[in-house]
Amino acid sequence: MSAVCLFVVMVRARVQAGALVAYNCVVFLIVIPLFLLVSYNNTSDIVIDPEFSKYNGPSPSNNSDETLIMMQVSDIHVSKFHPEYLANFNVILNSIIPAIKPRAVFVSGDITDGFETDRSIIQVDGLQQREEWQAYQTALIDSGVLNKTIWRDMRGNHDAYGTGLPDDVDMNLYETYGSTSKTNNQLDDDIKRTSWSLDISVSQHSVYRFIGLDTTTEGGLTLAFNFYGYVSSVLRYDAINHIEKNPVTSSILIGHQPESSLSGGLGQLVDRVPYYLCGHVHATDMKQRISKATIELELADLKVNRMFRVMAWDHGMFSFNDVSLDSPFPTGMITQPKDARYLSQHEPFFGSNISHVRVLAFTSDDASIVSVSIKFNDDENSQQAVSAGTNLFVLEWKAADYSNGWISATVTDLNNSSV
Repeated sequence: MSAVCLFVVMVRARVQAGALVAYNCVVFLIVIPLFLLVSYNNTSDIVIDPEFSKYNGPSPSNNSDETLIMMQVSDIHVSKFHPEYLANFNVILNSIIPAIKPRAVFVSGDITDGFETDRSIIQVDGLQQREEWQAYQTALIDSGVLNKTIWRDMRGNHDAYGTGLPDDVDMNLYETYGSTSKTNNQLDDDIKRTSWSLDISVSQHSVYRFIGLDTTTEGGLTLAFNFYGYVSSVLRYDAINHIEKNPVTSSILIGHQPESSLSGGLGQLVDRVPYYLCGHVHATDMKQRISKATIELELADLKVNRMFRVMAWDHGMFSFNDVSLDSPFPTGMITQPKDARYLSQHEPFFGSNISHVRVLAFTSDDASIVSVSIKFNDDENSQQAVSAGTNLFVLEWKAADYSNGWISATVTDLNNSSV
């Protein structure tokens, strides 16, 4: 049985004390198939081994100790010809990140556009533009985001146009202006341009590792010759060392191109991680299982589609929600029980031991969450979840009573302005 996830945005209003008070609601519906609550072995296309998971913490309940919140942004394309692209990025820096408060933000390439002329039609004059890189760096500094969260960026194919040798700082401007570049980052010895890793500890039970790969081709090829990326044997070896250097709860791989756009693919990296996060194609709903154990999650671009991703680890299980800047708040995701489309053998199996439905809900800094209501299957009445910490709302349930069906959560926020 397949799982379906629907996102429906609604607007409600009511009169209170003679004034019209606006409420914004977002409803997200997840269909939970039978095997999610009973047994992983009921599936034919996913091989799940509960013993494969390295999570050894408690089962999901009503505490927030095992929750890690992150964000991903991709394909910003800061352009000297299109100020609206930088404007989108400034919204992320100055409005979205302060509201979500992620522990880390990952930028999966194409930071700048890299063209000498306006690309109203296809051009082949790709070359790094210093003013675009300076605008990116200035936006980071002016927003203060580097003091608020962990920032990890990487090159995309646009960031490699005309760069020549990778370490040529006069041509490869990422070396000068990139936040995670080899020459610009002094955080630890495990960061270099081609690959880096970041460990984030959540509790004594869970540590998560994020591994970034620069999959751009060397030599500074321009459009359309560097559309495809390349994972060399050296880069693949570096990534495997990052994965295996010491045990963690789980690892996530981050690159620019999806595997279908990588010459030779990910090779031996496949099946070693549950998820590969990427961008590049600027398409929505580009998500696929590239092996029995690894799921590729491409994020649409910030440039025109104006998308960003909110992600969470919750008791060893990964969830995400791709959100548009056109209507960013309120937003949220059900993290327990998990959307069955994205189950991985790297994650734990809790079965009916999930004592509470868990929802992460977010709204803007000038608003507040009014309520989070939850419905099961076709029940007419919803049940109110209660706050269990920052952004976390929980509802006690008996998982064994729901062998199939779906759960929906409605997040309502109150905007402080009134008309």
